[in-house]
Amino acid sequence: MVRTAKPPSDNERLAEILRRLASEYGYEVYQTGWARTTYDVNRRDERSRDIDLMVRVESFATTSGEIHLHDEAGRAFAEALGAAIEEAFPGIGEAVIVEHLGG
Repeated sequence: MVRTAKPPSDNERLAEILRRLASEYGYEVYQTGWARTTYDVNRRDERSRDIDLMVRVESFATTSGEIHLHDEAGRAFAEALGAAIEEAFPGIGEAVIVEHLGG
């Protein structure tokens, strides 16, 4: 049987970027939703098993470039993600990090 390979969708490309970067930074990615997907990038404490939300990204980041930073410790990840999104999705002039810190 012959299969036709389709190019990955924008959401699939975004998910792959998130998984790759999270792996490099030692984070985990939790994906929820279908039509509008939310990606939570978390850091897990190995001793206590506590989970801290570092960054949240919605699937529309492929057009808006919006990255939500929830923990200052995730800033380097968010900046690397912004650069990767700008490169992967040329329609985005500049990715934007929206801070949700200290609340």
